[in-house]
Amino acid sequence: MNPYARPPACPTCSDVRRVTTHVRAHEGDLTPCGKCGNLNDDEYERFRRDAWVRDQKPPEICELDLNEKEFVVYQNLRRDHPKVSKTTLLSWMEGQRYTKDVIAKDEAFLVEAREEFRKWRQR
Repeated sequence: MNPYARPPACPTCSDVRRVTTHVRAHEGDLTPCGKCGNLNDDEYERFRRDAWVRDQKPPEICELDLNEKEFVVYQNLRRDHPKVSKTTLLSWMEGQRYTKDVIAKDEAFLVEAREEFRKWRQR
């Protein structure tokens, strides 16, 4: 199982929006999913967005944790992209802290990451 794969928004139908009423799954046995099959396009988009937010790990930082340079970038992003949530921006800002240069200098992190990768690969 891929640890980075996005889970389906609807666990009932796995985002197909149809379920079968019979094991054989003939064309006549297909019915709309009870959770997402009867939603219009806007409602379904909102349903998928909510599922994405629900399944994501929240950022470990807040605005108070940003240094001066990061806060200026954060304010610019908020101004340029008003529809993007604070959670998304803070997650992005947190990810920017772990650039190649920072990670390459952190030996403890590299040892742990290599071990986790080996475990994942041997599954």
